[in-house]
Amino acid sequence: LGIIENSFGETLSLFPNPTQGQLNIDFGKTYNELNLQLSDVSGRLLNQWQIYNQQATQLQINHSAGMYLLRIEANEHHAAIRILIE
Repeated sequence: LGIIENSFGETLSLFPNPTQGQLNIDFGKTYNELNLQLSDVSGRLLNQWQIYNQQATQLQINHSAGMYLLRIEANEHHAAIRILIE
């Protein structure tokens, strides 16, 4: 469970994981544009978010219990994180 890849460095934090659906993400600094994608384990895209000029955000994930993959991209940085919904 957790981070598969991360070029943001140690400043990226995501909690709680496992979650009931509410996810807090701190990117470590403010980015002009962030793209987030949530997929299921088969790779099917479920949600997409674009976030502008923020250092942190809160996502509400309304999907059934299971494992998901959250991809985060900003400029040259990217991360892939396994999320467990309880």
